[in-house]
Amino acid sequence: MISIKGGSWISSCGYGLLNKGQKPVFKSGIPVRLSREELSMELPSRHGRFDAYTKLGFDAVSLALKDAGHDEKKLCGIVVSTKHGSMANDIEYYKTTLYDGGFTASPNLFSYTLPGTVLGECAVHFKFRGATFTVGENGDKGLAALDVACNLLNASVLNRVITGWLDSFDDTDSGAAFVVLEKSPAQGKVIRYDGNKIIMGNGEIKSILDLFETEQ
Repeated sequence: MISIKGGSWISSCGYGLLNKGQKPVFKSGIPVRLSREELSMELPSRHGRFDAYTKLGFDAVSLALKDAGHDEKKLCGIVVSTKHGSMANDIEYYKTTLYDGGFTASPNLFSYTLPGTVLGECAVHFKFRGATFTVGENGDKGLAALDVACNLLNASVLNRVITGWLDSFDDTDSGAAFVVLEKSPAQGKVIRYDGNKIIMGNGEIKSILDLFETEQ
């Protein structure tokens, strides 16, 4: 069994925590930006310079850890699925290369032209030592990442994985949702994985958002 220790979501409608029973509400629009008080944690000094994609992901991971009650540094992996990745920032960076032979291209924007940069920022800040990588998806909002995370846990590669969905490209397809998973005795919400399907209760999980909706 795989236990769900906590989770968070952020959308244009606000944000919520899994253990507080706050179910996701997603509508078109730019995801809300959380204040330092809402995150209630020490932030990296460069947090204010993060691009929108990195800031959204970092904040969602922070909330998920807070909801799970985890603040100790330990072996933990992060897997995120994304449809657009850092595309919005890639476009903005490309625009800065079009003048003066690229001499004035923005080094700060260049720092965030990889979809995995957000995972590196999380790993450094929280001192995680597990695998961190992104996977592509077709719009299932985290199912691809959840599948990989369950594989890592079932294979005993890791005992804890933070996994979720992250996109910050346009008004119609932006948001984040993350959960903290552990391979441990069944407590609270649990999921089963047979290598093909992810089951919670009597239903098959089709999106990471289902983990917030499904009651056990």
